[in-house]
Amino acid sequence: MAKSVIRPITSDRELYVLYDTLCGPGGYFDAPLFKYAPPVEKNCIDWAKRIMENGVILVAIKDEKIVGSHAISISRHDWNNKAQYLHGAWLWVHPDFRGSGLGKDLIKAAQDAARNYKVPLMLGAIWGFKPEVLEKIQTDLGFAPAGANYIWFPPTPE
Repeated sequence: MAKSVIRPITSDRELYVLYDTLCGPGGYFDAPLFKYAPPVEKNCIDWAKRIMENGVILVAIKDEKIVGSHAISISRHDWNNKAQYLHGAWLWVHPDFRGSGLGKDLIKAAQDAARNYKVPLMLGAIWGFKPEVLEKIQTDLGFAPAGANYIWFPPTPE
């Protein structure tokens, strides 16, 4: 079976396709929490555009369909507004592809982005993943516990 291609979203059209995918059956917003507060398309698209201004939204494509997505954005939390870390806004893998290693591949792609930005990458709780599976993935990829989150530091060049 051919691997999925992971790449950044590059257009508004792709954002709308991603939104439709995330809201469909098995999508990120198909979780019980959102049954009571369903997402509003304009709000979601505006949020995604803000993420893209300060980070990247990665998609995994298989057979011309989005089967996974990981959004990471730069978080600025100090007085002089320097980038402190890349923060995982969401990680989602379609239920048919869970257990295939796709989530791990999306996290690796986020690590590549963190290397490019030269900042740490922080991931928190990720919906739809069993906590013990997520903990194993993150520790296997070199993340360290940091409170309720996991943090990964890009290697420094020697």
